[in-house]
Amino acid sequence: MRILRADLFTPANAVTLLGFVLTAAGAWRLDTATGLWVASAGKVMDLLDGLVARRTHASNFGALVDTTTDKITCLVLLAATFHFRLVPLVFLGFVLVYQALIAAMSLDAIRKGWPVKPARL
Repeated sequence: MRILRADLFTPANAVTLLGFVLTAAGAWRLDTATGLWVASAGKVMDLLDGLVARRTHASNFGALVDTTTDKITCLVLLAATFHFRLVPLVFLGFVLVYQALIAAMSLDAIRKGWPVKPARL
C-alpha cells in the first residue's frame, strides 16, 4: 500500500486518534463515573470517524489506522476492566478470543490477497 501525504493528515484520522486518546485516558479511571464518560466519548468518536472519512477523504491507510486503533482500544479497555475487576474474567476471555480471531482472519485474508474492507454503516 502506497501512503500519500494526503492520507496521513485527514479529518477522519484526527477523529480516530482523538477517540483513541479519550478512550485510553478514560480507561485509566474506568472505575469512576468520569473515566466511564471519557471512555464513552472516545468510543463515540470511533463511531463518527467512518462518517467523517466518507464525507471528506477516505483511504486504505485511514481504514488501517481505524481498525488498528479499534483493536488497541479494545485491549486497553479489556485491561482496565480486568484491573478494576468490573466484569467476570470469563467474559474478558471470550472478548479477547473473539478479537484475536477477527484479527487473525483479517491478516490471513490480507496474506491471501483477498480484499478486506471495513464494515459500512
